[in-house]
Amino acid sequence: MFNFARLAFALLFVVFLTIGCADKHLFRDSTNYYMALQHDNIADEILFLEKIIEEKESGATEYVPPETYYFLALLYSHNNNSAPDYDKAIRALDRYEKLTPLEGNERLEIQYLRNILHEINQLAQIREEHECLKQEKRSLLNKCESLRQKLDTLNKENETMKNHIDQLKMLDIRLEQKKRAIR
Repeated sequence: MFNFARLAFALLFVVFLTIGCADKHLFRDSTNYYMALQHDNIADEILFLEKIIEEKESGATEYVPPETYYFLALLYSHNNNSAPDYDKAIRALDRYEKLTPLEGNERLEIQYLRNILHEINQLAQIREEHECLKQEKRSLLNKCESLRQKLDTLNKENETMKNHIDQLKMLDIRLEQKKRAIR
């Protein structure tokens, strides 16, 4: 009888532990899973989560956990993502916040993450502009080099023409002198 009471107590203890902590631990472990993804798996995972959301929007699935949007935000902005999309990350984070009742600290964390994503997004846009300007600079430098070569060619042609004109002047002067000598 005493062993049965111990077993029942242990079983109840385990049940209470798993019920009380399941959501938080599951959420925390999932976040770690998504943050530890390697470069090759991120695009597939994004497609998987987007498919889940599409099924919800098309009516094939009734419920999508709000954390799906949070995980999408993490993956869109992941440092191993070869094509990060910070706008989509911010939109997914906004959607997550709308669907989830957040407590004080969680709301502050989401706001902090959103601010960081905004800053990163602005820096990414500046970087894109910088890359475009660098490419434009390279193009202009190539054009300048081409124009320099054309200028050099034209200067050589101009010099050749001047030499021909000088030769023609000299010929004209000699012809004038011969003409005067004949008269």
